[in-house]
Amino acid sequence: MAARNFFRLIGCVSRRQAPVNRSRDKSGSKFIAGNSLFVERQREAAMSRSQAGSTMVLQTENRESGDMRMILEQSRGDASARHLSFWKQGLGRVPDTVWDETELETLVLAENGLCEVSERIGGLKKLRMLDLGHNALTSVPDALGALDGLTDFLYLHDNRLTELSSSLGRLQKLRYLNISQNAFAVLPESVTCLKSLIELRASDNRLTSLPDSIARLSRLREFHLRNNQLTTLPESIGELLELRQIDLRGNPLTALPASIVTLPRLEKLDLRWIESLDPPPWIADLEARGCAVYR
Repeated sequence: MAARNFFRLIGCVSRRQAPVNRSRDKSGSKFIAGNSLFVERQREAAMSRSQAGSTMVLQTENRESGDMRMILEQSRGDASARHLSFWKQGLGRVPDTVWDETELETLVLAENGLCEVSERIGGLKKLRMLDLGHNALTSVPDALGALDGLTDFLYLHDNRLTELSSSLGRLQKLRYLNISQNAFAVLPESVTCLKSLIELRASDNRLTSLPDSIARLSRLREFHLRNNQLTTLPESIGELLELRQIDLRGNPLTALPASIVTLPRLEKLDLRWIESLDPPPWIADLEARGCAVYR
């Protein structure tokens, strides 16, 4: 790898327990569409691949900012060239050498106080999972839209985002997106262009409405909208025929579209922590066919 010219091995630490991530997003070794529990384990495995091999402490010799110590968790063998985790290392800035790792499939940069990400990220064409969660980003680079190999997971949660570049709409293979815990007042139009999305997490934002274009997400199975400012949903949500779960907890809902009752695969509708909504009569029809309605 190109970055080997900048990395100097200064020690080898014996196997230890993988770090426990306090976030809700974790991972496993295989994508199982629509299984939220499994999906939530995806991230942790990506950050703790050292369980299968050694944990190495490396020193980055960064020509611009001087020496910086990091923990680079890797498995032995070829996998070490494909999976890179800098989880919770207080970087402040991503070392330029990371962008030379063009064989990477997994990159974890969560909890590093990042305020920006270089446009050079667009060169990591083989990335399947990217974790930028728990930082201080107010924007993401347009070059993210060039990551056409990004198929599995994109974590942007717990930042300071208010909008997303239209270029993200080019991620036509992406199946999981988490933009929760940001400051979106409007669901970015680029999100509604992600036709392969299976799970969308947009909880804990400031959303007051959803666009009719949400109907484009024809493969969506889980839609998480907890703790926003939604008063209703568009009728077009009835076109999401693969939808299994809708989480609307903590929204000031006053009405719900009757098109929800036409969703043939809906298994769970979560309406807890809502005092402003009089349950529509069709709720009974959902429950009668086996859909779990929590209220």
